[in-house]
Amino acid sequence: MSADRTHAPHYQLGFTLVEALIALLVLAVGLLGLAQLQGHAMESSAAAKARTTAINLGQQKLEELRAKASYAYPAMTGGSDSAGPLPGSHTGFSRSWSVTEDTALRYKTITVVANWVDTSGRSQSIALKSMVAEPSPEAPH
Repeated sequence: MSADRTHAPHYQLGFTLVEALIALLVLAVGLLGLAQLQGHAMESSAAAKARTTAINLGQQKLEELRAKASYAYPAMTGGSDSAGPLPGSHTGFSRSWSVTEDTALRYKTITVVANWVDTSGRSQSIALKSMVAEPSPEAPH
């Protein structure tokens, strides 16, 4: 008997066009996901940088006022200022501070608030608070 070649297994070499298109589609979906992840990472990085800058500006003013308490305690008052975009940033900041006095316990509460607008246009703020005791009269200035 002779072998019938029409029923012999037919082995295929290479890929079909459909398989190549499916592989390309899977690759494209994966790359789009990575691109979106990169965008979110950059937004988060910018938000963290702005928040860190605001905290640093608030801390700087708080320390300035705490130092002033040692030589000009009665003259400590509230106020505000602004800092334009710092080097490497496109975000402008403003800060305000208030000083409230508790005369019975002889201390002042300092509250510093730093404000900025984030990359999506929303107003953001941080607040730092500290208490400063009135210096004793015998303390050296």
